Amino acid sequence: MTKEEHVRHLLEDPVYAIMGNEELCLGRSNMDVAKELIAAGVTIIQYREKHRNGAPSTKKPKPLPSSAMTTT
Repeated sequence: MTKEEHVRHLLEDPVYAIMGNEELCLGRSNMDVAKELIAAGVTIIQYREKHRNGAPSTKKPKPLPSSAMTTT
């Protein structure tokens, strides 16, 4: 499969990842893991905290920087 065919396949059939809290990221920040997922070809990321302690967060999610969206 050529690089062009691979890219076309990823665009036609997105790769989906689910992330959790940073305890599951083996010492890396969620932002660093998200950047690595994008670099690996993931096109959709869902963030979940199923076992969160305390009140729901009122923080708004941060968008990924545009530099994370470009791959080489």
